[in-house]
Amino acid sequence: RRLTDENNKLMAWQQIGYRLTYENNSLRELLNVSKEPPIQNISARIIADTSGLFVRTFIINAGSINGVEKGQAVVSARGLVGRISETGLSSSRVLQITDMNSKIPVIVSPSNQRAILSGDNSDTSKLLFLTDKKEDLIDNYVLTSGHGGLFPPGIRIGTVSQFVNGSVKVRPFVNWSQVEYVKVLRFNKD
Repeated sequence: RRLTDENNKLMAWQQIGYRLTYENNSLRELLNVSKEPPIQNISARIIADTSGLFVRTFIINAGSINGVEKGQAVVSARGLVGRISETGLSSSRVLQITDMNSKIPVIVSPSNQRAILSGDNSDTSKLLFLTDKKEDLIDNYVLTSGHGGLFPPGIRIGTVSQFVNGSVKVRPFVNWSQVEYVKVLRFNKD
């Protein structure tokens, strides 16, 4: 009975999604908005986890021979995992969004505030340069903004989880212990 109720709710949301997609496409056409460039992806498996106290990286079994290039976004089914930091012929290193060297332009939704997501070598990340640090940002979604042109806009990252000593923490959607397969996004901004 519970599954039937959940299924009915999901079907209702699916219909809302279809309607909003149609409405969005109609408005884009009416306003003559240019189309987003297509996003291709390369599926890969994590073959080594090289994370430690001072670095958060892993290695995947796809490299330059597969079209992987430095800087490309890497996602799992749950959201953004990181970006390609090094490529070899048949493998690549992925810098996780939680690594202290990771900096990603983001947008906090629905408040539409722009910020930089920065890793801190823990299981969470933090938001830098956020203009309006209010407690009502808790549970707001954090998405890629598309600024800088490396990542496509709108990739799910996580939610604002807490405020700690003036720092805004983001809890990623990705469960790091369960990531086994990823996709490398080939996003052509030209």
